[in-house]
Amino acid sequence: MDIVRRVWVQRAIGNPLEAVLCKLRNLKRELKSVFKKSIPSSKMEAIRGEIEITQANLLLNPSNVGLILNEKHLLSKLWKFEEEEESFRKQKSRISWLRLRDSNNKFFHRSVLALHHINHIGMLQKSNGSWACSSAEIE
Repeated sequence: MDIVRRVWVQRAIGNPLEAVLCKLRNLKRELKSVFKKSIPSSKMEAIRGEIEITQANLLLNPSNVGLILNEKHLLSKLWKFEEEEESFRKQKSRISWLRLRDSNNKFFHRSVLALHHINHIGMLQKSNGSWACSSAEIE
């Protein structure tokens, strides 16, 4: 949100619509540079290292309240970064998926067909050990 605020308070010249478009272009440029630079996994590795050190100290002194609180804080930070990384990866995969879908209809349709085959239940095992293969038996 700091990036959005910083870009949005910059003065843009022109009519209001042109000013909004200029701010959106600048924001897009800033966000692209931030996402290219930041590698969430490096931040997570640093936090994991801190957690290991804190947990090693806790083994030596389990009643230290400061260490316990520090561990909780670091774990919550780690969970937050894991959620951010997951969101980051989902967005990147969604973008690449959309590019592939747009550029190659045959690939997209075969992928969808493969997903349908994976999600299809062909037969079920009954409680007596026999198999139900037809759709009438499965229902």
